[in-house]
Amino acid sequence: MLKKRSKVSAKRMGVFLLIFFFAFSCLLLTGNEASAAAKKNIVVKIKASSAVKKGVSVEVSGESLAEPLTKITNKGGTAKFTKLAAGEYTITPTKTGYYFVPTSKTITLGKKTTTTVSFTAKKSPAVSSISIDNSDVETNESLSEDVTVTVKDSKSNGILNKTITAESSDALVASVSPSSNTSDSDGEASFTIEGIAEGNAVITFTSETKTVTTSVSVLPADASIKWQTSGHADYTAEAFNHWNSDGEVSSSCAKCHSSSGFLDYAENGEVTISPTVGEVINCLTCHDDAAMDLETVTFPSGMTVTNLGHEAICMTCHQGRESKVSVDAALEGIETDTISSTIGFKNIHYFAAGATLYGTQSKGGYEYDGKLYHGKFQHVSDADTCIECHDMHSLKVNVNKCAECHTDVTNVEDLKDIRMASSSHDYDGDGNITEGVYYEMVDLQEALLSAIQAYATITGTTAIAYDANTYPYFIIDTNGNGIVDAGETSKYNAWTPNLMRAAYNYQVAQKDPGAFAHNSKYIIELLYDSIEALGADVSTYTRNDSGHFDQTGMPFRDWDPEDPLLINTSTVSKSCTRCHTTDGFKYYIDPDGADYSDGALKTQPISYGFACETCHTSDGFKDGSYQRVYVEKIVWPGTTTNTITTSNNAIDSDPDDSFICMSCHRGRESKATIDDAIEKNTLYGTALSFKNIHYLSAGATVFGTEAKVGYEYDSKVYADPFTHWGGDSEGIAAKCTYCHALSAEEHSFEPKLTTTCTGCHTEVTGSDIETIRKSRTTDYDGDSNTTEELKDEIATLSAALFTEMQTVATTAGFPIAYDGSAYPYFFNDTNGNGVVDTDEATSGNKYSHWTAALLKAAFNYQYSQKEPGAWAHNTDYIAQLLIDSIEDLGGNVSSYNRP
Repeated sequence: MLKKRSKVSAKRMGVFLLIFFFAFSCLLLTGNEASAAAKKNIVVKIKASSAVKKGVSVEVSGESLAEPLTKITNKGGTAKFTKLAAGEYTITPTKTGYYFVPTSKTITLGKKTTTTVSFTAKKSPAVSSISIDNSDVETNESLSEDVTVTVKDSKSNGILNKTITAESSDALVASVSPSSNTSDSDGEASFTIEGIAEGNAVITFTSETKTVTTSVSVLPADASIKWQTSGHADYTAEAFNHWNSDGEVSSSCAKCHSSSGFLDYAENGEVTISPTVGEVINCLTCHDDAAMDLETVTFPSGMTVTNLGHEAICMTCHQGRESKVSVDAALEGIETDTISSTIGFKNIHYFAAGATLYGTQSKGGYEYDGKLYHGKFQHVSDADTCIECHDMHSLKVNVNKCAECHTDVTNVEDLKDIRMASSSHDYDGDGNITEGVYYEMVDLQEALLSAIQAYATITGTTAIAYDANTYPYFIIDTNGNGIVDAGETSKYNAWTPNLMRAAYNYQVAQKDPGAFAHNSKYIIELLYDSIEALGADVSTYTRNDSGHFDQTGMPFRDWDPEDPLLINTSTVSKSCTRCHTTDGFKYYIDPDGADYSDGALKTQPISYGFACETCHTSDGFKDGSYQRVYVEKIVWPGTTTNTITTSNNAIDSDPDDSFICMSCHRGRESKATIDDAIEKNTLYGTALSFKNIHYLSAGATVFGTEAKVGYEYDSKVYADPFTHWGGDSEGIAAKCTYCHALSAEEHSFEPKLTTTCTGCHTEVTGSDIETIRKSRTTDYDGDSNTTEELKDEIATLSAALFTEMQTVATTAGFPIAYDGSAYPYFFNDTNGNGVVDTDEATSGNKYSHWTAALLKAAFNYQYSQKEPGAWAHNTDYIAQLLIDSIEDLGGNVSSYNRP
């Protein structure tokens, strides 16, 4: 029994061992296979020169990898990836400035332990051009549009493997994906633009140094619903039913009162059809390709504005039908105050917002000869066109957009209360300089109507009244009560040219209900001039803005052409654009490319005053900080070999904003340029000519001898920068805005006395800032009066200098005279009477008998004349310049007290 059991156990043991060895063998086999699978290798080889094949970035990606692997090739152009599992992998090499053939390879690792993959590196040509297949994208919220960007070399061949980046100016309106893509063999890369929210954005695509943009308009998902509530869709409106009895809209009206008429104009530049009545302004009217391509608008005056966006669609109709040109033509040959039966009222038409917006650039209003007027109203850059302020479908004002800056605005009615800091004057003379500009304008409208009615009764016996709802609006006022009564229906017929012009401007103001927002200053000027032309009193009114915002001033209009109708084609010379155009100044201080030199400037169109974004950043308006632009330094006027620079030492987060001011208020000539001219005269015989420091060079005065703009005589010591309480932390100089009005409510830039000033300057008389003379006991002009105004001390020295100049010039046989209002200021005094007579103030009679001494003195004299605040900005410096000039001419300065 025992033996039998042993045999059975032995048999069982044998079976067990057999199973054990089989399992062990399987385990070994599996382990060997797994080990083998984990030992696959990829070797990447780059074919190129030694310098090129080293440093190539190679990426390997595959399903078995949690994330791609990256290695850099060695000097032999090799990169090795080890211990990879079997499977599929994609290998992609990259190196800046090169592309690879093939671009990438996909391989499968199987039985072979090592797989070698080769690429050839080729030099990538520079991007010569970049283009896009759709430069004007229109999409809806939550919808997308695909675009293709193409990069080409100098031979117009597409470039492979170029990186193209994409960025949206407002990702809350439109996004773009991917943010970066690589061009294919045709140089093309695809991107998708997605509409996020209603609005406008610009997508910028960049490859190397080249960029291309596409404008994106995102329409609301409910655009059609909004359109149905608009005046454009109102089938019952007079604008679309006026011709019902005729059965068709006349071709002269069809452009703006029918869809097919507008499309005919957009396609052909004229309307040759008379559409059947019943059409409105529908989707196709504005979204037709021809309409979308409009970028130029020609106003009734014949004046044209170009390079427009889709606002051109709006202004093609909202431009009026009359202008200064047509009014003048109708009145030609008729004496101003003579009643003529040939005169009929000229009606600008209705909602001529485009004409108002562009002001004198459209000549929509009647502009009086000899007067200058505001051009296009400059609003912040992202709310500066029709469709940036109005919903393009409902046509309503986008109040929420307004409220981003005008925080008190909650509805359309609130817009009338807006008054920008640039509007610092009491235009209507009612003593209120905080009311909305709308109310300033309305008061002047009422004043003009009163003047019209008063004039009508003076020049004739026919009284006049106005009714905005009764065509032709100006009616004979038979009972003389000043209003149009029910029985008064006869159109006014006792027009004089003077009355007609004023009535035309009154209608201009009446028929653009948004005129106060579109260009209130232009309308105010038209109203003011009309009142004045009719002989009414304007002494309590104000026509023009202050300095930076006075678009009618010579600093902005010196470049106007003789023919006012050519103003849109005129330009400001590049040497002047820095301080006399908005875009020129922005270009000059551009932190990405400016070299702060006049040589970097470009010719610019005529500018109509400064805009908010001249001194403030665009983002500052969006976030409510109103941050100012940063100016890194001031380069004082000098020569190519002799230039002085003052850096803005304040940190970027809290810079000295005075550098914004001093970018322009620094002068244009200096001691260096005077000495250079004298040296050239000595060495080469180059004739001397007057050097004009330019105007209001306050910054140069404040910085005194550091700037060396005044002519400083050798061996003399001059005043350092003037340090006033309220200067920066370095004690370098007083900040401009400490003394000049620059509050959120007022940007007049006029010097203002505050309680802070008078708390220290107890010597001030009333509110007269010119009576400031604290701690200044020096009797500069030697008249024994140490309490007179500092400006009078300087004025005495200035007058004494010019007297000395006249003495020297007369002794030399070439008498000189000066007129501060007639360029080039110094003239030959042909009759020796010491003043510039009318016939002497000509360019042909400019003074040309300059000596070095006289030239230096004339420069400093002009400095004192053209910097009226020099007495405050740096009294010692200007006094030193004047006294030293007198002395250099041989004058007696013993009675003066040079600081």
